[in-house]
Amino acid sequence: MANLPTNSLTILDVGHGNSAVVIQPEGTVVIDAGIGPTLLDFLTQNDIAHISTIIISHADKDHIGGLVGILSSGEFTFSDIFLNTDSDKESSAWDDLLYELDILHAAGRIAFNVSLTAGDEVPPDLGDTKISILSPNRYLTGKGPGSRDRKKRRITSNSISGVILISRHENPIALLCGDMDRIGLDGIIESRVSAHARYLVFPHHGGNPGNDDISGFSKDVFQLTSPEVLIFSIGRGRYDTPNPIIIDIAKSQLPDITILCTQLSERCHSVMPLERSEFHSNYSSRGYEESKCCAGTVVINLDQPADYLPENKKHQEYIANCVATPICHDHKTH
Repeated sequence: MANLPTNSLTILDVGHGNSAVVIQPEGTVVIDAGIGPTLLDFLTQNDIAHISTIIISHADKDHIGGLVGILSSGEFTFSDIFLNTDSDKESSAWDDLLYELDILHAAGRIAFNVSLTAGDEVPPDLGDTKISILSPNRYLTGKGPGSRDRKKRRITSNSISGVILISRHENPIALLCGDMDRIGLDGIIESRVSAHARYLVFPHHGGNPGNDDISGFSKDVFQLTSPEVLIFSIGRGRYDTPNPIIIDIAKSQLPDITILCTQLSERCHSVMPLERSEFHSNYSSRGYEESKCCAGTVVINLDQPADYLPENKKHQEYIANCVATPICHDHKTH
């Protein structure tokens, strides 16, 4: 297994869910935790014992499910965690996480911050790397899920999902959208903040963004972000993602875009190919372990942002030779 770049962003294949890890000499930042042991395995695999900052985009289980086990394992130390309150979320996973965090905070083992809003830089001390929050704004955070905005739209957990921009040397590299919906998207558009990034982790894993028109939503997301590489963090057999409408719009608006799915969609191949995808990045990947991955875990070199694993040429060869009806089949190979 190759060593991680000194300054790296890893988009973990956690199945249907999200988890990313930023590793810098100044510290390690975890953004969401997915479900299952993939994040724990990745941290252990890379000898990471201290997590300087944890950022939770929102309260859905597929973004938080793997965190309680990490917090309670006794294998890690922590500095800070940032999240937003969600009184509309009644899941046991959310309650367990908040309860565990309160205990750790009282014991002085973590600083538990109930605040994650646009304009924040979290954490502020990563050298030439910045992690900036673009959404939710303070209006949405203050209103909270269960209320309605000034257009009488119902604010949900997705409306306050953290949208996170990762930059290096002032160069915007990756935008992690969590489960951003139309309300959150409108807030970013109205703020006039730049959301361009080379890599875009598409919201909702490439599924329906709530009650909004998926076509109009997707067009606005791509116009706002103009990515070169589009990533869908999906679980094979879960919710039939990514939606082909999104793929078609991406290829129409951005003809040279490269499209990566962490796991192989059933839309692309009804059964997994017999050929195992040996080109993968060798880092913890739930899909690889379960023989479901396509791109698998994606590792980005923040100092050379055009470089990422899996190697694109080998990935394209796998798709061309092994996948029956790839929905990304006509995107440009670099």
